[in-house]
Amino acid sequence: MVNTNDPTFTPEGAYRAEVGSNNSRRVSLAYSSAITDNLAGRISVDYTSRDTFINYTNPSFTTGDADHSFQNLNLRGKLLWLPSDMDGLSVKLTFSHSDTNRPTQEMATAPYSDLNNAYATTVPGWDQQQDALVLDIEQDFGNGMVLTNQTQASYGTVERRVGTGNGDADITTRDFSNETRLTFGQPDDAFTGLAGLFVRRVEADEALRLTAGNSPPDRRQFEF
Repeated sequence: MVNTNDPTFTPEGAYRAEVGSNNSRRVSLAYSSAITDNLAGRISVDYTSRDTFINYTNPSFTTGDADHSFQNLNLRGKLLWLPSDMDGLSVKLTFSHSDTNRPTQEMATAPYSDLNNAYATTVPGWDQQQDALVLDIEQDFGNGMVLTNQTQASYGTVERRVGTGNGDADITTRDFSNETRLTFGQPDDAFTGLAGLFVRRVEADEALRLTAGNSPPDRRQFEF
């Protein structure tokens, strides 16, 4: 579980910028403020990238369409609604997008201090993207009972590129879940409890190309 900052009604912001060796870069921005008297929003962006530090010296090494750079992008937007005429109710809506690219490995061969790889002929690259929407609703009844409900929906893609076409893979996933919880009792009460219900459905479509060229990929579909 990843907890992120909620929107604030008082304006606040932050930024960060970094540069380094191997063409490494990082930029981060975040800003939060009130939109109306009972609605606040927050947006954040974080981007990092760098080049691989390995030199592939095998004359047979093939890059093809495999990307060996490191890139990571995270975008997030969140809304918080606190209706003034409904005590104890809070509603949060979060959208997030992530885009990540990296090679399967970074491995040097002897002499290791040269940071060369003389053996590899291919190194697969992975490009993964994920979009998610989360709705959180919480009702605090003020008597020790709190009802919460979280609904999540996400869609993801993974592209594995070897460079030769033999072993390329494409994966798509769809994930939906809903969790409802009722908690009761205060921390110093002799009796506290929790009741809830969680449901989830996941679908995945995987296609693996075992031979280069125009032959159809081996495809598998999963649901649970």
